[in-house]
Amino acid sequence: MSKSLSTNVQKVSDAIAKNGIAMRVRYMNRSLTSIYDDAFRPLGITASQVNWEISLTLRSLSSA
Repeated sequence: MSKSLSTNVQKVSDAIAKNGIAMRVRYMNRSLTSIYDDAFRPLGITASQVNWEISLTLRSLSSA
């Protein structure tokens, strides 16, 4: 890869990382998950496990 192309790729990558909505959503998701994980830690579960449990509960209720 030429130096100028490499520089342009780096600039675009930096702009996406700094301003891109997908990156902002990803960071926000990680922050919120961390908050919920901290809250559920005393119970010995994670936010992902809570989501699975809710999904399974709702599924069993709807098929009952």
